[in-house]
Amino acid sequence: QLRPSEALPLFAACYAFFFVAIGSTQTEAMQLLSNRLNGLAAALLGAVLAIGLWHKNIRYILLQRELSRRNEELTRQQEELVWLAKRDALTGLFNRGEFLRLAEAELLRSLRHGTDMSAIMVDLDFFKKINDRYGHPAGDAVLRHTAACLLGAVRVTDVVARIGGEEFVVLLPQTRLDAAVQLADKLLRTLQQSPAKITSGLSIEFTASLGVGSLPAGHNSTVAALYAAADHALYEAKRKGRNRVEKTESDGNLTPSDFQRMRRQ
Repeated sequence: QLRPSEALPLFAACYAFFFVAIGSTQTEAMQLLSNRLNGLAAALLGAVLAIGLWHKNIRYILLQRELSRRNEELTRQQEELVWLAKRDALTGLFNRGEFLRLAEAELLRSLRHGTDMSAIMVDLDFFKKINDRYGHPAGDAVLRHTAACLLGAVRVTDVVARIGGEEFVVLLPQTRLDAAVQLADKLLRTLQQSPAKITSGLSIEFTASLGVGSLPAGHNSTVAALYAAADHALYEAKRKGRNRVEKTESDGNLTPSDFQRMRRQ
């Protein structure tokens, strides 16, 4: 489509050419005037139509751009909703529901290939005191720092999730109990030696208790049994003084409800 700045000179030039040309072929004055007026009307009509079509085309282009922008925004919002459905909003780690889904998939892979599978439960020690002393924003910063430390210490194939409060879990596919304990010891040292920087003048030192659970190769067990084994080990670490690693190898029969019953004994 011609822009108005292009259409007006074009129609003016065409009319000028018509004005001169018709004068050389028409001798009768009234007829010449009538033809020139008709030519002017045609040129003006053409210019108006050209400008109208240009504006219509511009509106169409702008509408298409707005629709594209809104579609992109809708796609972004949908992706954000999918992300939020799977992730913990504070730390960006997987949430409990997504962790269980991924753990079930890894369990099936472990059963199919006959490999070990382990998990590490991580619980920050005396986290309530951090919130009470420094405030919840500082506590949130400690949780984000913990998440970053965990992610920085595991393999890309491992799954790190925040399952609630100050409790995290690391799923270790194709990992024996002894290797999982070695990683837990590494995580313990990392958290001990890496205070969470809150502001330029405030860093918070903290510790964590870790429980390691494992399902041996050839097992015929469940994610619940693995979770209960790691949770049982975590409880032992808490009971024995915190800031330590304990381990439990599931026999395939221990369940979270069993573990809760054991806690009450």
